[in-house]
Amino acid sequence: MNESIELFFSSEFTNNLNDYRLFELPDNFDMSTLEIIEDINLQHEDNNSSTTSFMMDIDNDNLDNLPIIATLKGEINNTCNLCTENQTFEIIKVETSNGVFFFNSKNGEICAQVNNFYELQNCNNFIKIREFLENNLPYYNQNSLQQKGNVKFRNLKKSKTLQELENEIQFSTNEILQTLQKMKCLQNLNNEWFLLDEKLFQNIFDFILLHVSENNNLHNLNRNDLKKELLEQYDELLLDHCINLIIVKNDYNNKDEIISLDINKIYFYTGIGLLNKYQKWRLKDFMDTWKESISSLQQFKLLDLNILRGYFILDIDESKEDIIMYVNTLQLPSTFKERLDSLFKYKQKYNYEELQFYFKDIMNDNVMLDQLLKKHTKIQQSVLKKEKLYLPKK
Repeated sequence: MNESIELFFSSEFTNNLNDYRLFELPDNFDMSTLEIIEDINLQHEDNNSSTTSFMMDIDNDNLDNLPIIATLKGEINNTCNLCTENQTFEIIKVETSNGVFFFNSKNGEICAQVNNFYELQNCNNFIKIREFLENNLPYYNQNSLQQKGNVKFRNLKKSKTLQELENEIQFSTNEILQTLQKMKCLQNLNNEWFLLDEKLFQNIFDFILLHVSENNNLHNLNRNDLKKELLEQYDELLLDHCINLIIVKNDYNNKDEIISLDINKIYFYTGIGLLNKYQKWRLKDFMDTWKESISSLQQFKLLDLNILRGYFILDIDESKEDIIMYVNTLQLPSTFKERLDSLFKYKQKYNYEELQFYFKDIMNDNVMLDQLLKKHTKIQQSVLKKEKLYLPKK
């Protein structure tokens, strides 16, 4: 049915449920199967017009084959989001001067007056989903056998299936899945999700890099050979997940277990590992060490620092040596002022392009960014580079 839809909310809308589903009725849907519970007329105050709305009841057995066009997710006394399969919109209450009267068509009595409407606004999804996952999911153990050990050493957080996460997170299914993948989370055989410890992954990656460097080969590798020496120390599911993070995508479901490593992912994780290990480097020393770490690989090519963008801050000053520092932008604070204060701990001057990059995941509005920077920073004009520099206010 290609008609527009209007939603009207009562104060008891969410009741004791945390989500409502909106179904699309196909053109051939038999409307006579619906039971009309109540019809309500809407009298518009501004132009004396009226419309009629129906509250209908559909048997649950008839819902299975209907496509879901959106899900309304909310909590009592909290915000409500409208989620399609791929996107999430926050439902914002907007006041209006024009009133709408609800009245019962059977007796003509006015039930209520509405003086506001709702509009949809894009949500800043990734950070909110990431924070929920970090606060609620456990880390996967190095070896699953450890889970049977002393209770004191168990991870007290409970792993969750995607369906459980959908019920608890007010965002779309694909946004939740994309965030899980971006955070390198892994699933067990029960389809439950876990966080992946970065240091644990880096240890496994370093061993694999050593193995392929000794053999000077990234292609036609046997997955089982890569795992063989690590199985006594690490869980096989964990090893397979870490290997999948660095192989060519076409090899994910290769039944012959013959895989090839992605050279760009090798460059990326090698560079991230070096940055994270020492946190702060002279730029020249870092580039030399990074190059040396992977120089034995057949496909070695000139390294581009942009591969690591989002994981470092450069402090370039003509009066001193250039410095590179590790920072994971995915883990920066989610509010503007806290993030700005965190960035100034690394260095005291940023140009606009740098700040635009570090704030893009929490602020897409450049006008708003400009206003906040004017309010919270000291602006200095660079004579040599002819650009504005932003410094902390004292």
